[in-house]
Amino acid sequence: MAETLARFPRMHATVNLVPSLIEQLTDYVNHHRTDRSLSTSLKDEWTAEDREYMLSFFFSANWERFIRPHPAYDQLLQIRERARAHPQFLSDQYFRDLVGWFNLVWIDPNWLEREPELCRLVKQGSGFSPDDIRSIIGVQEDILSRILPAYRSLEEQGQIEICTSPYYHPILPLLIDSHCARESSPGMTISEPAFAHPEDALEQINRAIDSHRQYFGQRPRGMWPPEGGVSDALVLLLTEHTDIAWIASDEGVLAASTGQEVHRDEYGHVTNPRFLYQPYRLQSSQEGLPAGPTILFRDNLLSDRIGFVYQRMDGHHAAQDLVGRLHRVRESLDGSGPHIVSIILDGENCWEEYEHNGDTFLNSLYGLLSNDPLLETVTVSEYLSAHPVQATIPRLSAGSWIGRNFETWIGEPTQNQAWARLARTRGHLTAWQAQCPHADTERLEQAWNEIYIAEGSDWFWWYSSRNRAAEETVFDASFRHHLQNVYRLTETPIPEWLLGGRPQQDIEIAERSPSAFISPALDADSPALPRWESAGYTTPRASTGAMQTAVALIKRFYYGHDHEHLFARIESHRSLQACTLSIFLSPAGRLDAGDCGARAEMLDHPLSPGQCEIRLQPASQSATLHSIGPEGQAERTTDVPLSLTEHAAELRIALKEAGAALGEILLVRVVVTCGDTASESIPVSGNLAIRLSRYDH
Repeated sequence: MAETLARFPRMHATVNLVPSLIEQLTDYVNHHRTDRSLSTSLKDEWTAEDREYMLSFFFSANWERFIRPHPAYDQLLQIRERARAHPQFLSDQYFRDLVGWFNLVWIDPNWLEREPELCRLVKQGSGFSPDDIRSIIGVQEDILSRILPAYRSLEEQGQIEICTSPYYHPILPLLIDSHCARESSPGMTISEPAFAHPEDALEQINRAIDSHRQYFGQRPRGMWPPEGGVSDALVLLLTEHTDIAWIASDEGVLAASTGQEVHRDEYGHVTNPRFLYQPYRLQSSQEGLPAGPTILFRDNLLSDRIGFVYQRMDGHHAAQDLVGRLHRVRESLDGSGPHIVSIILDGENCWEEYEHNGDTFLNSLYGLLSNDPLLETVTVSEYLSAHPVQATIPRLSAGSWIGRNFETWIGEPTQNQAWARLARTRGHLTAWQAQCPHADTERLEQAWNEIYIAEGSDWFWWYSSRNRAAEETVFDASFRHHLQNVYRLTETPIPEWLLGGRPQQDIEIAERSPSAFISPALDADSPALPRWESAGYTTPRASTGAMQTAVALIKRFYYGHDHEHLFARIESHRSLQACTLSIFLSPAGRLDAGDCGARAEMLDHPLSPGQCEIRLQPASQSATLHSIGPEGQAERTTDVPLSLTEHAAELRIALKEAGAALGEILLVRVVVTCGDTASESIPVSGNLAIRLSRYDH
């Protein structure tokens, strides 16, 4: 990202670097830390456990973008799929080549194309030696050593502003008072007593400020609250104890704070632009308090187009679309003075889904913006320095950029149990500190650091039922390890409740609704998670009638959408090859989801006007959409993008082809036909009512 920005000096941007990431980068550069993949890569010989780890982990890259373009790496993947049950038959050279390719493709493709030694190894493709592996790792170390200096240089030149986040990336409002989660989710169950430690939130912020000053030579002016999580109490904390000048969140939080929604037309353009495209300040409720930080709210449609939509488009066309949308914003403001469009997203997440790691899109976008006479890219502080905030809001609703709430991190039994474990361990440490006033200062500091690490957001993210994957057990073990360290450092027996495995849900969740936009690349070869982690799903319930099916065909049906497409994934217990699958779709307008699914007749043949059917025939590797016009006539047949394996199918359906749009309800029913008989369906009766949410309401 820094190298790309440096090629366009007129392109200004704000970059958020989390202090715990900076700490890790520094540790790697100084050889203070390693990790399992790095240490395994550098071994001369591997155990059976090492080999199993490599087979499971060393293909962890986007298969379409980073594995299949390299025939030698793709061949290793194909061999793994055939030999997974008998890894003992794979040679040492197979694993050496696997190590080489895994480490190569996680290097930016620009380096692979310009670094002579890397070019040679990519061309060689196989037969890598231990010296080759050490050479690849050496380039990685070189890149790591350049990262922080590159950003520091760009900031010194005035091209970027680096902002910070609290040190270990906690959800600050939940540290201040976990009860604040009920503001946006009134019925939420939260473990009692509440976790309420504003002093910890302040410590995380102050540590971040100190770290920023150490690495970049000055205090940060801005702070990105992790996951855009904000609240009134957070603003008050920042106002009373820091000189942070600005923070940012999401347009959904702005809407919840003001009771006014961001309205968009059918193309996603904001129709009340002055409301969204300006900074705000919280009205002070206490006399004599200094003005709190300015608050910006991101345009989540533009941000999500970069995060989820543009990866499927030609990079140049995607850049033109974004710039065109910015011009539309400018025109809609009709010369009403300066305004700022905040485009904010996780800068590390989306690029591996893009052509050439995002270069085509970013170079085109930065070039267009740099040469546009009507648009100016600015850092947040540049804008605020020239255009002081004018607007105020009476309160700041407690919420994040995911659903304008905190349900991703608190409220489920497993999450609440993790918060309770954190609270009990913290209580133990404060009691021990009070009882041992002369305790070793260094040991006490280490113990508190373990608490602050355990307050990070991602532990609780992994405990969510929406984010289950193989990695969750690793996160659970690591979370408990940090809490156990507190007892080790205080020389106290580790309690039994902290030794057990991952806390389990009381019941397996059979279905859930989507939690955010999704835009997964179609790859039925890959497991659903993490690509479908924000999707909804439904799992067939066992029959309770007289007719019992030993094993249903359909294992799980995933669904979700972005601004333009519906995505579906069907997983099966048995081969799909001998069956035909029909996905019936019927728009239901803006009816209530709870009513329309029950009232509407079950979707089936014959189709009614406005309805459509996607017929998936695994034997012919095809999926086609058949629609019925308003007069009952067959209107058209359209091919549907499909990825298919023996036990999974993934499809992408344009919402306009289904006659649906954001903000509406889409009725869906999946029917499996084997021979001439419909053998099962999801749901068993009625229809699945999918709300095509904008995720800003």
